[in-house]
Amino acid sequence: ARVFSRGIVEYSWDSQGRFILVPLDGDLYLDSVSDGKVSRLTETPGDEVDAKVSPLGGYVSYVRDQNLYVKPVDGGAEKAVTTDGKDALSFGVAEFIAQEELNRFSGYWWSPSESHIAYSRVDESGVDIVPRADIGPGGATVVLQRYPRAGRPNAVVDLFVRNMATGQDVQLDLGANKDIYVARVDWSADGKTVYVQRLSRDQKTLDLIAFDPATGKGKTILTETDAHFIEVHEDFRPLSDGSFLWSSEKSGFNHLYRHAADGKLIAQITRGDWPMNRVEGVDETRKVVIFGASIDTPI
Repeated sequence: ARVFSRGIVEYSWDSQGRFILVPLDGDLYLDSVSDGKVSRLTETPGDEVDAKVSPLGGYVSYVRDQNLYVKPVDGGAEKAVTTDGKDALSFGVAEFIAQEELNRFSGYWWSPSESHIAYSRVDESGVDIVPRADIGPGGATVVLQRYPRAGRPNAVVDLFVRNMATGQDVQLDLGANKDIYVARVDWSADGKTVYVQRLSRDQKTLDLIAFDPATGKGKTILTETDAHFIEVHEDFRPLSDGSFLWSSEKSGFNHLYRHAADGKLIAQITRGDWPMNRVEGVDETRKVVIFGASIDTPI
């Protein structure tokens, strides 16, 4: 994401507007809006990255030294969700291709009730090590980097779900073929389903798989295919009644559709000889979706 690690360069709100989470010089601080109190959450040699406040505000989660951690907002001790991350193995992070090519910058996802957390296991041991020049004000140095070159092995990505109450992990069955991309991961509104978008390596087939987080078993409920290339999007929106929004170019233009929980088409929402750009927001109470598009003119 090209975010610097020093100084205040970003911040994030919790979903209820009670806290502001601020990464600063590799550690994390939490600002309570109600009283203005600032708490330092971490003070470690390693940097905490991809920090989030959980949906109900009970935890702060982050990745440090290739492992995923959670820490109660009320001041309890941090807990390691994973401990095996080192060398070519990491947890809770987006691998190189996910970041650079698929616009996915996170490797873990809270359930709405924060009772579960889905996370990735990334094994780069098969990826080629390639030297690259790192040019700075003091000169250039050579850095050895694992780089997934075209036609060569990619990172192997697996997905797990942690039950926060029991501490048990369940692996999601992504199929026998490991040479795939995990394009997107989302939870249903009720937290009973994990949706995974599995993209083939040639990027011509995209499967939307609905997983039971208790068993790890999944069912493909929707598949997009294209003879040339599938454009990965951000338009999947789970709704409170179990249905979901989805965009597709199957009509020749990118348009928005509503599907039932089992993937069956309910209705096409937008239509015309113009492309919808992306979903900007959903108001379920008013049954309104806000979207960007190029209709008739470039503006």
